[in-house]
Amino acid sequence: MFEEAVRRVFSVIWTARAVRARAASTRRARHDATVARFRLRRAAPAGRALLVVLLAGAAGCAWAQRAEPGYPARPIRFIVPLAPGGSVDMMARSVAHALTEAFGQQVVVDNRPGAGGTIAVEIAARAAPDGYTMVMGSSSTFGVNPTLYRRLGYDAIRGFAPVIFVSFAPNALVVHPPLPVRSVKAGKLRALGVTSAKRAPALPDVPSMSEAGFAAVNATSWNGILVPARTERRIVERLNREVQKMLTAAEVRERLVAQGAEPGGGTPEEFARFIRNEITKWGKVVKAAGLRVE
Repeated sequence: MFEEAVRRVFSVIWTARAVRARAASTRRARHDATVARFRLRRAAPAGRALLVVLLAGAAGCAWAQRAEPGYPARPIRFIVPLAPGGSVDMMARSVAHALTEAFGQQVVVDNRPGAGGTIAVEIAARAAPDGYTMVMGSSSTFGVNPTLYRRLGYDAIRGFAPVIFVSFAPNALVVHPPLPVRSVKAGKLRALGVTSAKRAPALPDVPSMSEAGFAAVNATSWNGILVPARTERRIVERLNREVQKMLTAAEVRERLVAQGAEPGGGTPEEFARFIRNEITKWGKVVKAAGLRVE
């Protein structure tokens, strides 16, 4: 009986000690957690400040990469949606040559024909807006295609920043010589009129359709330079200035006239308005004709 009582007493004592130990351990854990939270709160502002500094540094690096004070610092790709050898390709190569001389960096013509020019424009639309990709837009890719194609892989308005209107060429309404109509003889065909607002320098004796009483007929084939949207404004303006200089050169004008075209020019804003008007104009034609390309 005595031994049993002793065992019970010691059991109670050890149980009490274990309970006190667990309580002390719990208190220490809570204390440690409180200290940790306090230290974390004290460290958080510094951590946040460090994060802000790091983000600011990263943003600064990204900005510097985009801005590149020495632009251009590497070759520029000039995408042309037609095969080499045609008049548009020749014009693009003239632009590339002029920019290469002005920048001291190579401007490389990249011919990407196919699918009505959409392949080339889609490539340009996906390029980085860093000033190192240009595309030669045309009356088809930025005038007709936006409403002709049901699914187009680029947005002609929001996907690009217009740089400059490069050149345009009127079409001509021609007939076979034996037809008894008043016209201007031009080789094996006779031209009745050109589809521009004024007479073409290459055919000075041929009236415009407006002069012939068809003022609504104004359909020219044109070309202009665009870059991906969000390209820095100063880069757009620099490209505009350099191409503008080229277009005012007498030899360039003579070359264009010999090809039946005329130099363009103007500001990026004027070119942007022109593109919007072209899309609206050709959209009406496409709708009236019931045309649609899947």
